[in-house]
Amino acid sequence: MRTPILVMAYNRPLTTKRLIDTIEGLPRRNILVSVDGAKLEHAVARQQTMDIFAKWSNESVHEISIIDRPSNLGLYDHFMLALENFFTLYPVGIVLEDDIEFSPTFVEFVDNQTKILEDEVWSICGNNPLPNHDLMDARYSKVSFHKTNIHTISGWAASRNSYETFKEFASGSKNSINAIEAIRNFVGKVSSDPLLKLGLFTVWQRKLERALRKDSLGSWDNWWEIAAWSSGRPSLIPEFSLSRESLDQSEGQAHRHVFSGVNWSHDRVKSVTILDQISPVHRQFDISLLEIWGVRRKYCWIYSKRIYSQYRTLSKCFEQVNA
Repeated sequence: MRTPILVMAYNRPLTTKRLIDTIEGLPRRNILVSVDGAKLEHAVARQQTMDIFAKWSNESVHEISIIDRPSNLGLYDHFMLALENFFTLYPVGIVLEDDIEFSPTFVEFVDNQTKILEDEVWSICGNNPLPNHDLMDARYSKVSFHKTNIHTISGWAASRNSYETFKEFASGSKNSINAIEAIRNFVGKVSSDPLLKLGLFTVWQRKLERALRKDSLGSWDNWWEIAAWSSGRPSLIPEFSLSRESLDQSEGQAHRHVFSGVNWSHDRVKSVTILDQISPVHRQFDISLLEIWGVRRKYCWIYSKRIYSQYRTLSKCFEQVNA
C-alpha cells in the first residue's frame, strides 16, 4: 500500500467533494477521515459532508475509514486527536485538510520518498507560501524541492517520529524553556544579522505565548514548527506550490484570506514533474521564507528599538512563567 492519507474535515461539503475527487484519482491506498463534530448552526452542512464521505467510502478504490466525532472539538483539539489516531496506525502519512487542493504529483513524490521521510527530514511540504511561487507561476512544468528550516502545513507529509516529538511539546511534556531554546537555535541557523535575528526571535516569542494559551484558532501549527526546530531536521519544500488552500473561501474556512490568485489549470496540475536533485538548506532561501511571518530585514533595522522593547517585555513574561 502507498502512503496513507489523513483527511481533516468539518462541515464543508463543496470543498470536501473537490478534495475527494482528486484523491480518488490516486493509486489505491488507505485513507483515514476525521470529521469534527458540528456546532448547532452547522448541523445541516455537516450532515451533507458525512453523506458525501459515506458514499465515497462505499464506491472508492481506496480503503477508507471514517471517524465521526460526536462533539465539536475545535481546530486545536481535533488536530491533536486525529494526528494521534493516524500516526498510531501508520509510520508515515500525508495530511490534507478538507479545503486543500493538490497536484497528484506531490503524492507521487511522497510515495517515492518514505525512507527519507522516516530517517532524514521533518516533513515534506506541498506548499510554498511566497508570492509568485504558486504552481501557476512556474515558467515550466518542472518543479524542484529545497531543504529548509521553515515548515509549512497546507498539504504535508510526516513520520511517526516527527509526530512523537511534536506531541511532547504540544502536550506540555516539554516546557517553555525547551521551546525558547529551539527557537533560539533556529534563529541562529537562519541568519547572522543581529537585528534580523532579534526581530525573528521576538515574533516567535509572541507565537510561543499564543501556543501556550492554546489559541482557539489553532496554535497547534506553532508547536509543529517549534518541535521541528528542536529536532534539528529540515523539511523539503517545493520551488512552486504543489498544494495550497482552496481559493474558494465560501464555506467558513478557519484561515480566512482574500479571493485572489489564479485557478489551477488541470493540464498544468497533471503534467508537472519533479526534478530528482534536492537542493541543500540555503540561508538566503530561508530568509526569503521569513516573509510568511512578516519578518523583513529592512523592517527589523528601522524599528529595532521598538522590537527590542517588545523582546524585553516578552522575555520578562517567560522568566516569570519559568520561575
